[in-house]
Amino acid sequence: MEQEIHFCTTSAGERIAYTVVGTGPAIVWPPAHASAIAADPGGPFFNALAAHHQLVRFDRVGCGLSDRDREDFTLAPDMRALEAIANHLHLRQFVLFGASGAGPLAITYAVNHPRRVSRLVLYGTRAYLDPAAQELRKAMAALIRTHWGLGSKTLAELFIPGADAATAARFAARERESASAEVAARLFGETNNAVDVRDLCPKVHVPTLVLHR
Repeated sequence: MEQEIHFCTTSAGERIAYTVVGTGPAIVWPPAHASAIAADPGGPFFNALAAHHQLVRFDRVGCGLSDRDREDFTLAPDMRALEAIANHLHLRQFVLFGASGAGPLAITYAVNHPRRVSRLVLYGTRAYLDPAAQELRKAMAALIRTHWGLGSKTLAELFIPGADAATAARFAARERESASAEVAARLFGETNNAVDVRDLCPKVHVPTLVLHR
């Protein structure tokens, strides 16, 4: 899938890298963790989406080609990035696809902008992390911060279990390209552990599809 990288600016002055491929109704795909769209053109799944839709992806603040300085590890910078791209591309309505760690962001945005989100798709995600999962995230964050090489390989085992060695190596390398060890650790541990959108779930009024494997 051929893509060009473009940039827009949030209300707080953060530069956001984004890409748009395909034509048709818009689907916005926020990043689930650290992201580097320049190094990740997507595979068959994204190609299938882009065959019938305008697929929009972007790098989070602190990641990829977006501004790499990030001090705020709440959802606020990601909300600003999503809003900036929607405004910049003049998207009156779009499908919002929240996969994995992007689910809470997608839920929050859909509740705050119900007229702009035509459909909400949530895949393999959650509204909060239970205490056991939080402890695992803290341990992983410590590993990432201490040894990003080993941490990225461990993430590959978590996210794509059973992958062949070459695929796992490419995934780990892309993770290291996405963000510094400190940013990746804080996104994986601090941001994920702090997010709890259970109170927002009953307020989602747009048509929503929830998927799990």
